[in-house]
Amino acid sequence: MKYAESFQGSELSFWEVFPYMKEVGLFRKLYLADRSENKNKSSKTMWYLAMTKDIDSEFYSMSKSEQEDSLFDTLGLNVIKFVGNQEELDLLLNAFEDFIDTPLSADVRALENKMKERKLFIQNTQYTLDAYEEGLDGKQKLVKGTAPQLDKMVTDTKKLHEEIRSLRDALKSAQSEQGKGGRKDSFLEN
Repeated sequence: MKYAESFQGSELSFWEVFPYMKEVGLFRKLYLADRSENKNKSSKTMWYLAMTKDIDSEFYSMSKSEQEDSLFDTLGLNVIKFVGNQEELDLLLNAFEDFIDTPLSADVRALENKMKERKLFIQNTQYTLDAYEEGLDGKQKLVKGTAPQLDKMVTDTKKLHEEIRSLRDALKSAQSEQGKGGRKDSFLEN
């Protein structure tokens, strides 16, 4: 997406690069409420949103704590403190994601988030084999192990990664076609 491509640290004002964002819902409120010189703090906040939510950003795949550590340092601003609290930041993050996502990029994001969840599930599930345990009635009962299911999940991982790669390729193709064929910028892009 165009946000990650434009990021050059905090020296460049987000509002100058993307002036139409000053007119968009919560971002307008953020811009108008900023009393710092040249709206510098809200600009850095917008760069934070862009770098954590733009799926083409080098910061996108980092964990939330890694993103905060890296970007707060890079930007020279604790964005959470500037916006007030984590809930306010989450509202901005969700609004930014909703604003930039196309149906295809939303699918990529959702599948990648599920892959992270899946990875944690696999890592946190112990391998067990089928076993027999004595039930309350004194009879032996089969307790199924997790090994076959975990093995299947591990082998299916490659297929899921290929699907994500395919979706990302389609997304890149769609992004490269935007603006071709004499398309005019939308009202917000002017």
